[in-house]
Amino acid sequence: MASNRRICTSKPGCHWTRAELLDYSIRILPCDVPTFCKIASLPQIPVDSEFLTKKDREDITDHHTRDLTNLIYVTSSAPDKATVDLFASTFLSYIRYTSKTRHIGLHRELPLTMCGEETYAEPDVYLSDHSSSILMLIQEDKTLIAEAIGAFQYNNKLRREAKLPHLKEMIFPGIIMHGTAPVFYLIPVTEELSEAVMRGRPPTIETVVKEYIPDVLRMNKQRSEGMMPLDNRVIIVKCYEAFKRFIHTDSFFE
Repeated sequence: MASNRRICTSKPGCHWTRAELLDYSIRILPCDVPTFCKIASLPQIPVDSEFLTKKDREDITDHHTRDLTNLIYVTSSAPDKATVDLFASTFLSYIRYTSKTRHIGLHRELPLTMCGEETYAEPDVYLSDHSSSILMLIQEDKTLIAEAIGAFQYNNKLRREAKLPHLKEMIFPGIIMHGTAPVFYLIPVTEELSEAVMRGRPPTIETVVKEYIPDVLRMNKQRSEGMMPLDNRVIIVKCYEAFKRFIHTDSFFE
């Protein structure tokens, strides 16, 4: 049962910590593949075989694959924010997360109402449709929850302007990048959770965010190795392929 206490601190999404998750009854639930993806095993991969079979850049003939492999080397050796963001956006395009109606953007400041005040949430990388609705979020090494709530409020703002019913719930696929190593999330944002953040009061219902860490062979080196080893690369690409099933358009300008 939620208390009536007021949460008085409004802060940008980049400053959210575990304290905000506790304040708003948000829990992270680690999952295996069947629980997270609702499938028995990871799918096959429709990706250029050179990317999955050739580690040495000099052996790769396709220039797109060679450029991406170069970027893996650069990101692994110097995983600063700008390089990680560039890798994340380039990789999404390479594995066909984009389409005629979906595009990738960088560093969009989303208005976030929190505790009765206006602040903001800014995803490092995002996927949106041609109505500008946010469909997916990527952050470099920090929480995604505030960004998902900001995206929910933003998508409903677009719907109000189009005189359409507001969303009561949306599940945002999200990825936190540690260099080239992803951790996958499914973040359900409900009308109640959004209102709780807007008013600065705990919600009555717990929000459970599912988390999946790719099950690579050397889990103790998962973050440091990322996509450098080919065996990791195959597993991670399969995870990205399975994750596509959670991207649903909210487009209303057909």
